[in-house]
Amino acid sequence: NRVTIEPSVAAAFEKALTGSTVVPTPSATTPTPSTPGAMPSTPTGTPLDANATVGELLDGAAASLAAAETALKDGDLGLYQQRVEDARRQIDAAREASKTTTS
Repeated sequence: NRVTIEPSVAAAFEKALTGSTVVPTPSATTPTPSTPGAMPSTPTGTPLDANATVGELLDGAAASLAAAETALKDGDLGLYQQRVEDARRQIDAAREASKTTTS
């Protein structure tokens, strides 16, 4: 029984089973860890247009969700969360705008 510590689970298994480490090179599909405590590379929250229509807000929410999906596929959970929060804010704003236009 051997215990080994390596930068990834795959590398640890490789070293435990063969005695040598083969570290995979990062690719577009391999998420890279972010530095703990680092600031996100993109600003949090996209500003809302105060004059946007309900349709424009919902279109923005759909675009934010599409961007969130892309970020998730790329392994960028911070950006994923930001885009989901953007979509929520846009949907909430659309709900509020629909109340004022139908009253």
